[in-house]
Amino acid sequence: QALDRVSMSAGGMKQFSSVAEAKGALLKVIDELAVKKDDLAKLVESCGDNTAEAVNKLMPELQQLLSGELKAYGFPPGAQGIMFGFMAFRSIIAQASASGDPVQMADARALQAGMDMFQQALAGTFPSNDKIKEVKLLLAAA
Repeated sequence: QALDRVSMSAGGMKQFSSVAEAKGALLKVIDELAVKKDDLAKLVESCGDNTAEAVNKLMPELQQLLSGELKAYGFPPGAQGIMFGFMAFRSIIAQASASGDPVQMADARALQAGMDMFQQALAGTFPSNDKIKEVKLLLAAA
């Protein structure tokens, strides 16, 4: 069951149980972004210079894209689940970065690259296919 795969932190916030699980989740989210990025980019372009309109059109699409994948990992649906998911990604990145273990630190950099890509997508800037491939290779590395 999906809820069993995500642990709870001391504050009751859902967390990924491991770096490997977080990498797997982010890979799935990136796969979804890769499939839909051209349509999302067209949506943003159709708004011209109207940033507010672009954000208003883009956010529901990105929320739908993200919440479906994150829900599979036990996060609540909708905007709250996305917020909790992003917080869980940030938490596991911080833990891996601070571990002192070179492999964990490399995993943290890979996760951060994926998160950076999503931050840019939230701002209406979508990654190239080469960038998506590069980040996926980083995340897929053992």
